[in-house]
Amino acid sequence: MIPVVSNELMRLSDAETILQGTSGRTLMMRAGEALYRALPDRPDYLIAVGTGNNGGDGYQVALRLHEAEKNVKILRTGPPKTDLSESFAKECGKRGISIETYSGGKIGASVILDCIFGTGFSKEAEGNAKSLIEAINESGSYVVSADINSGLNGDNGIGKTAVRSDLTVAIGAYKAGHFLGDAKDLIGDLVSADIGIGLAKEPYYLAEPADFKGFLPKRKHNSHKYNYGTAVILGGSRMFSGAAKLANLSLSALLSGAGLSRLIVPEEIASSVGPYLLESTLYPVERFDETHLSPAFEKASSAAVGMGFGRSEDRTEALRYVLSRPDLPVLIDADGLYWMKKAGFDHDCRLLITPHAAEFASLADVTVSEVQNDPIGLAKDFAARNRMTVLLKGPATVVTDGQKVLLVDRGGPGMATAGSGDVLSGIIAGILASHPEEITESAALGAWIAGRAGELAEAEKGAVSMIASDTVRHIPDAVLEITAEKD
Repeated sequence: MIPVVSNELMRLSDAETILQGTSGRTLMMRAGEALYRALPDRPDYLIAVGTGNNGGDGYQVALRLHEAEKNVKILRTGPPKTDLSESFAKECGKRGISIETYSGGKIGASVILDCIFGTGFSKEAEGNAKSLIEAINESGSYVVSADINSGLNGDNGIGKTAVRSDLTVAIGAYKAGHFLGDAKDLIGDLVSADIGIGLAKEPYYLAEPADFKGFLPKRKHNSHKYNYGTAVILGGSRMFSGAAKLANLSLSALLSGAGLSRLIVPEEIASSVGPYLLESTLYPVERFDETHLSPAFEKASSAAVGMGFGRSEDRTEALRYVLSRPDLPVLIDADGLYWMKKAGFDHDCRLLITPHAAEFASLADVTVSEVQNDPIGLAKDFAARNRMTVLLKGPATVVTDGQKVLLVDRGGPGMATAGSGDVLSGIIAGILASHPEEITESAALGAWIAGRAGELAEAEKGAVSMIASDTVRHIPDAVLEITAEKD
């Protein structure tokens, strides 16, 4: 898995590397070299620098471009405020490199290198720096951002005024802010450059196809459906019958690996759901209580609960029954999250919840803004306190069991459509059916498959016109990418 760090971990790691004998000057020179090598070969370059060490990286790049006899100018927000940055700025002056302080107006060059703010930036851009960021965005130039786009928060990716880049070069390691919040709308291509900074403690991880070896093994000829588990999906109500959506849930579970998929719905909507099912088993029940649900859960390997659940009072009883099953991995989503809070968070099952930001804010008694400002920290704390795994949906998916944190950077804006979360729940239920002990990894794999299938659907239909069933059709394509990676 690829390491992803917080601002705090990056600071600690940088300081520890320096204590172990690598000077800050050496690290800055390495960062400058990495940025220089990442720049496209163009006639002229403009380097926008701030007053801190990120600006120092820019001065170092200017020196390298000057040595290569390239046309380079430096535009700064103000004079350097760190010793290292000042040292390299003086060297640029000695070499005759043009250095000007930005005073407003349009700017332009074949390539603009953005070195205004680094990952330590956590406020909103203002004053001269804000004006320069806006000028970069209006320039029409090819833009490269050093470490992270100036104006973006390195922990949450939020940036009211931030640089839009064609390429961002993460220095040392990827930052959480490269994937969360506004980042995907501002970053074009993203690469990382290793400059020899060892991580001081456990990072987060970006999940990639190679990380899921063993989850989708080659199937034996001498096997049968019961070898791959039974995924039980419990949902639906008179108000929210969502027949096709419920069918997609069940189909998604089969497409992601379950041997059987059993769809449990209220008896009153069975006739509307039934025509949409082919491969799955429909299990109508008179009431969502233990007496009626117990036979339907016989030999269940996993369960996904709450989609289209509605707000009838017997849902609490159903939820308590499912949460009391110590032998079962249980995914709770949608209305199930509402009822889980009503019933309390006590559980004996191996529990996974899959909220979006508003649902999580309600569960954790915080505001949506607080969730957006600290999605990883809040999800991690909530998971640890309540002995569960949290999959928090967003521009990137955060999956945590309270200790390990996995980020899944798959999906696209076309998935902002009714039923996408339901499809994700079905996929994860299918994976959990054959991997009931590995909740966190199964959730991350499910998010990767759903996101990648959504990307493929969006490439076919476009972001405006794709619907959740388009994602379902591309689940096999996403799974094939995983299995090909494994081989």
